[in-house]
Amino acid sequence: MEDALDELIKDCAQQLFELTDDKENERLAYVTYQDIHSIQAFHEQIVIAVKAPAETRLDVPAPRENSITVHIRSTRGPIDVYLCEVEQGHSSSKVSEGAGTSSSKNKHPEHPDKEENPPQQSEELLEVSN
Repeated sequence: MEDALDELIKDCAQQLFELTDDKENERLAYVTYQDIHSIQAFHEQIVIAVKAPAETRLDVPAPRENSITVHIRSTRGPIDVYLCEVEQGHSSSKVSEGAGTSSSKNKHPEHPDKEENPPQQSEELLEVSN
């Protein structure tokens, strides 16, 4: 039984790697506010969605009284941070965006994977208080 479970986990990990490694699937890698809202465990919680390049660093120092600080750093491009209030009647809102960055990339039409501007270094500081 344990070997079968190990094999299933290994197979799922391989399928997930193949799915995320396929550049054709990149445009489909997103989650909607409705997706987050439909998960009961997120109700009445603060949910923060982050869109960042590979190798982005996330540091969460020890919480202070009534607040949590999150540091997000990237040397490979912009960081987008969204606050998703998961309550009835609320919609998501963008909290902040890396200084001097844009959430959309400028690309050459004849070379869709070639960016006009090289990736910029981004850093976000987010503090949440009760």
